[in-house]
Amino acid sequence: MPLPLHKIEAYRVEITQWYQTENFTQLQILNKLHVEYGFRTSIRSLQRALRSWNLHKNEQHINDVEAEIRELFEAGLKLRDIVRHLNQERLDINVNLRSVERRASQWGLYSYDPVAYTPALLAFVQYYFFTEGLKDDEMLTRLRYQHRVDIFYAFFVRIRVENNMSRKISSDEDRVQLMGALEDFFDNYQRRSDALADYGRGFIYALVRKNTKLPLPRQMIWEAYCRRYPEAVKVRKNITIVVRRARKFVVPGPNFMWFMDGYQKLQFAGLEIYGAIDAYSRRIIWCDVCRSVSLLANIMKQYLIFVIGLGFRPWYTRTDHGVESPFTARAQYDRVRVTEPKIEIVHPDGTLRV
Repeated sequence: MPLPLHKIEAYRVEITQWYQTENFTQLQILNKLHVEYGFRTSIRSLQRALRSWNLHKNEQHINDVEAEIRELFEAGLKLRDIVRHLNQERLDINVNLRSVERRASQWGLYSYDPVAYTPALLAFVQYYFFTEGLKDDEMLTRLRYQHRVDIFYAFFVRIRVENNMSRKISSDEDRVQLMGALEDFFDNYQRRSDALADYGRGFIYALVRKNTKLPLPRQMIWEAYCRRYPEAVKVRKNITIVVRRARKFVVPGPNFMWFMDGYQKLQFAGLEIYGAIDAYSRRIIWCDVCRSVSLLANIMKQYLIFVIGLGFRPWYTRTDHGVESPFTARAQYDRVRVTEPKIEIVHPDGTLRV
């Protein structure tokens, strides 16, 4: 607990002289008070006293160059660059960035343009909150780097709270209201489809938050789901590792089948990843970082580079039905035709083509 300011007030004249005239540091002032006056205090109490007395070493220097700071700021320089310029060109002064930022805010100089509270910005925040369930720092990263919105945390929280995107339930009445809305959603969804009992926990969270647009905690959603579908939850919980593995296919050996797919979690930063993994050994065949994994020629090029470099191809390749797959599938088909002129192709409808 810091000492009250009235105890250090008795030494205001001495502290002012040491701090402004003799340029003592805060630690030197504390030592001086202890040695000469037997007075002990914490550095936090000293800092509070200096702020209350409006004692800032750089304040007078900043006031002397106010006109120059304004001129440089209007010319387009950032405050950080202005401080660096002053310290290099004006040897008679020494200012720091925090002092300049404090004074600049008092003069009405802001280094950013206020973000407009637009419906588009609100739609982005609602999508990331309700649909993707992102945390605050993750949403800020998306807004700043993917949508180029230079938004500050306080303004972001204000948007979220004002539009009923709170992460906590403040009262029992709110809890009862949210529970009623959740039960209504389950009832309406069950009338349309009976697949709700087969969904996993993560999908349930996303489905409920996306459709209800309500700040429902995950624990509340899952507890309501367990009460409604206890048998389905019990079955999923009791599935052993052996049973899970039994549902997986087995390949006869390495390089029999390669799995290829993209990873787009870093798409907001301008990075997309595409790679292949061996189904038998789980060894990564390649992992490529590129601008887009949707370019057919780019994915086919990755496949051919490694097939030619390794000197062999897999017997099979397996991908999803993404837009990047057709060229790679054609490349695999052409390389198989070199050794096997006749290839049987079974279509999803059961027809066979040679």
